[in-house]
Amino acid sequence: MKSLLYIRKLLRDSLGLVLMLLILGTGVATAALTFTATQFTGDGALTINASTTMNIGTSETTVITIGRANQTVSFPGNVSSSIIDASGVMEIGTSTATTITIGRVGQTVRFPGNVSSSAIDASAALDIGTSTATTITIGRSGQLVNFPGNVSSTVLQASTSLRLASGTAITSHISATASLTFGSISSSTTCNEQTISVTGADTGNTVVAGAPSNVATNTSWNAFVTSTNVVAVRLCANLNNNTTIVPLAGTWRVDVWKH
Repeated sequence: MKSLLYIRKLLRDSLGLVLMLLILGTGVATAALTFTATQFTGDGALTINASTTMNIGTSETTVITIGRANQTVSFPGNVSSSIIDASGVMEIGTSTATTITIGRVGQTVRFPGNVSSSAIDASAALDIGTSTATTITIGRSGQLVNFPGNVSSTVLQASTSLRLASGTAITSHISATASLTFGSISSSTTCNEQTISVTGADTGNTVVAGAPSNVATNTSWNAFVTSTNVVAVRLCANLNNNTTIVPLAGTWRVDVWKH
C-alpha cells in the first residue's frame, strides 16, 4: 500500500514538472531568450525592468560594460555618477545634440586633462580661471589668437612678445616715475636735463615722457635712454625777450618700449 502511494506521488510530481518545463519552454522559445551564468541575451528587443530601484554591480563588480563598439547607448532618464570614464575616446553629443550642459550654478567643473574644442560658447557670462587658477594659457607659439569682441582685463601679459595686428612685436614695456626739479632755462641755456632710473632700459629703446600738470608754459620736452637703466628727460623753452623760466618740481613718468 505504501509503495502504491509513493508511485502515485512520484507520477503527480513528475507530471507537474513536465508541465512547468513545457510552459517555460514555450516562453523561452517565443522570446528566444538565453540565460547562462555569465550572459543574458536575446535575439530581439530585450527589456530588463524593475518596479523600484534597479542595482547593477553594486557589490563586488570591478568592471561594468554597457554597449559595444559602434553601438548607440541611450540613457533617456537622469544619469548620476561621480565618475564617468573611458579607456579610449569618449564622445558626448557628437550626433544630433543641440545643447550639452555640464555642471550647474554654483558648481565647480574641472577638466584636468587637455581640452580640445572648435567652439566654447555660453549664452551668458563665460568665466575661465576666476577661482584659484595660477596660469591660463590661450594659444601656442606661432599661432594667432583672435578676440573679435571687446576684451577687458586688469592684466594683459605675454611671456615672449605682444603683437598688435600685423605690427612690430613688443617684447617689453617698462614704466617708472620720479620727482624732477629742472634748473633755470634762459637764453644762454635753452634746455635742461634730469634723469630717471628705469631698470631694463637700453639705449635705442623707444621712450615717451609724461609731464606733470605744473609743467612750465612755453616749454617742450622729450626723453631718451642715455645708458643702461637710465632715461634722461630734456626740458626746453621757447624764450622771448631774453626771459628766464624756472620750472617747478613735479612728478614725471617715462614709458620705455623694447622690440
